[in-house]
Amino acid sequence: MTNTRERILIAAEELIQKFGVSAISYQHIADLVGIKKASIHHHFPKKDDLIQNLLLRCHDIYSNKYQNIILSDLSAPKKLENIAAIFSNSLQEGKVCIFGMVSANANVLNKEAKSSLELSLNKTIELFTLVFEQGLKDKTLSSTCCAKDSAFTFFSALQGMQIVSRVAMNTVGFNNSIKALISSWKV
Repeated sequence: MTNTRERILIAAEELIQKFGVSAISYQHIADLVGIKKASIHHHFPKKDDLIQNLLLRCHDIYSNKYQNIILSDLSAPKKLENIAAIFSNSLQEGKVCIFGMVSANANVLNKEAKSSLELSLNKTIELFTLVFEQGLKDKTLSSTCCAKDSAFTFFSALQGMQIVSRVAMNTVGFNNSIKALISSWKV
């Protein structure tokens, strides 16, 4: 069984992915977890503390998923497809990447939470860059810009397409858009 702190983070992630940072309160989280609001304040005195810890937790979870794909023997285009599938699966559950949901509120986060958000972005781009470097090296991908810029474009597109597709309730549109994007890099 998970401890209270972990249950709070799991509930906060679920709520933020569905409703956004500004739309949830500690009371919403407490109700979902089945605890008193004071218990959340014990673990996370401020909402920014919760957001910072949630970003670090999600980064660890998704970095591991990305690394499993990146370290596989798959071709670079197939790796991009598998990474995109993670976003598609979340979208099918009515969820948007926590990074995207928190980024929408970046201007109101404290310095530490913003730093966690920036760290998550940079580390994710570093991981995705490895795929583009592989594809450029083995000539399964081509790009008019460097691998890092292509990785940034890919991650940004995943975030934006996921948000737009959720509004349109259109997972098919997300998948088709991702296929078109990846195809534009394929050799």
